[in-house]
Amino acid sequence: ASAAPSSAALTVKDEPLAHLVYDALVQLRGWLARNGSDRGKKGESILPAPVVNQLARSRPRKLDELMAMTLTGFSELRKRTHGQNIIAVIDQARLQYMEAVTAGQEVANMSFMLLEEKLHHSGMGGGNAG
Repeated sequence: ASAAPSSAALTVKDEPLAHLVYDALVQLRGWLARNGSDRGKKGESILPAPVVNQLARSRPRKLDELMAMTLTGFSELRKRTHGQNIIAVIDQARLQYMEAVTAGQEVANMSFMLLEEKLHHSGMGGGNAG
């Protein structure tokens, strides 16, 4: 088993998909600051940069993979609260990346498009799991 993914800032050595996932998580952070239980908090307190870097490198596919990870300064509660959305945006990024590759597009500097309808509003009652 390899060590936990680095929480250091991404560099040009990181693959394009890692950068896209990073972009996706930063957009999720903004969305969480405007919606949900963390409304009004600063982005960093919702999803700290070291955590975003770790997730961009590891890209967990499932919630239990995410829950098993040790994330710098990110509690179990926060993982549970935001886990579904983190996995959802990583999936979106992976899909957008694959579509670009398939279409023969340049992936080095592609930007992520957040699909808000795919996100879960935490702590807002009801929800369309599916």
